[in-house]
Amino acid sequence: MDPRLFEAALTGNVGALLQLLQENPLILADAALLYPDETPLHVASKVGHFDFVREMIRQKPEFAREMNKDGFRPMDIASANGYSEIVRELLMVDKDLCRLKGRDRRTPLHYAAMKGRIEIIDELLSTCPDSAKDVTARGETALHLAVKNNQFEAFQILVQWLEQHNMEELLNWGDQKGNTVLHLVASRHQQEVPMKPTEQELQPESSKDWFKYFQFQVNRDSPSNTRSTLLVVAALIATVTFQAGVNPPSGFLNLKEETQSSSRSTNSTRVGPAVGYGLAALSAVLGSQAESSMFLFWNTLGLSASVSIIAYLTTRFPFQMELLISIISMMFTYGCSIASISSGGLKYTLVGIAAFIPYLLRWVPRWGKRFWEWWRRPSGMDIGAIFLGNSFPGIQK
Repeated sequence: MDPRLFEAALTGNVGALLQLLQENPLILADAALLYPDETPLHVASKVGHFDFVREMIRQKPEFAREMNKDGFRPMDIASANGYSEIVRELLMVDKDLCRLKGRDRRTPLHYAAMKGRIEIIDELLSTCPDSAKDVTARGETALHLAVKNNQFEAFQILVQWLEQHNMEELLNWGDQKGNTVLHLVASRHQQEVPMKPTEQELQPESSKDWFKYFQFQVNRDSPSNTRSTLLVVAALIATVTFQAGVNPPSGFLNLKEETQSSSRSTNSTRVGPAVGYGLAALSAVLGSQAESSMFLFWNTLGLSASVSIIAYLTTRFPFQMELLISIISMMFTYGCSIASISSGGLKYTLVGIAAFIPYLLRWVPRWGKRFWEWWRRPSGMDIGAIFLGNSFPGIQK
C-alpha cells in the first residue's frame, strides 16, 4: 500500500485521501490489486475514523467485502471494537455484510458477542434477525461465544431478544461437542463456586439427602444424557399405553360364559375381526360405559403425553419429518382401534380431550402471555407479530 494512503487511513485524514485521488485516480484500485492483504478501509476501521470510512466506502464500496490476511472484514473489525457508527454506515451500503462469514466462519454478531458490544448486537439483530442462527466452524452461536468469553450482559440481551421473537429453541442448540448454552452456563457457575473436598468429606453420612442426589441437577447432569433418558422413558410409556389400547390385557379375554355372550353381541354390531373381540371384551369387563370411558381417557392421556415428549426432544433431529409421519400414523392407528370398542359421543369427547391436553398445557400459557403483552402495548401492534414472532423491532433495553 502506498505509504501516503496508509498514513491517511491511520490518521483519518480525508483531505489527504482526496488529494491522493486527484493525483492518481487509480490509487485505490492499485491498492486492492497490489496489496490485497489489507485495504485502507481495514486500517480506518481498526482506529475508528468514521469520516474516513464513509468517504472510502463512497469511493470504493467493494472494499467492504474484502478480507485481510487474518480473515477479518471491516465489519468484523468495527463490531469487535464497538464502533457503532461505522457498523451502521457499512450496513447502509450492504445489509448482507452482517451475515458474511470470515475467520472460523464467524460473523460480525459473533465478534460483538465475544466482546460484549451491546449496542452493536442491537444494531445487527435489528437489521439482520436471522444472523442469530449463524454458527461458527465449531457449531457455536453468538450465545455460546458470549458465555465462553464471560460476556454475561451480552448473553442476557441475546436471551431477551430470543424470547421477544419466539426463537428460544436456539438455547437448545449444541456445538460440535454437544454442549448447549445452558450446559455452558451451568459449567461456568460450577467452576466459579466449587465445593472444597474437605468440606464434602467432613459431612456426616446421615446429613446426605439421597433423594436430592437422584434428582436432576443442572450443575451436574449433562443435558444430552438427560434428553436420552427422557426419550427412553417416553418411548417405553408410549409402547405400554399403545399396547393397552390396541390389545387389552389377556385377563380380559378369559371371561365367564355370560361375559362371552355379552361381548359377542357387542362384536356383532361394529367391532372388526382383528381386534374386535378383545376390545369388545374390554367393554364388557369394565361393566359400564363410564368405567370404559375413564380407562380410555387415562390411557390416551398417557400415550399423548409420551408422544409429545418424543416430538419435543427430537426437534431438529435427522429424519424428523419421517419420525413425525410415524408418530401421526401410530396415533391414527390407535384412534381407529379405540373407535372399535363401542360407540358413544362422550367417549370420543374424552379421548379427544385427553389427546390434546399435553399440547394445550404447553402452548396455551405461552399464547396467553403473548396476548397479554399485546394487550398491554399502548400502540396497536399487529397481534400476528406477537404470536408468530415475525416482527423484529430490535432490542428494547
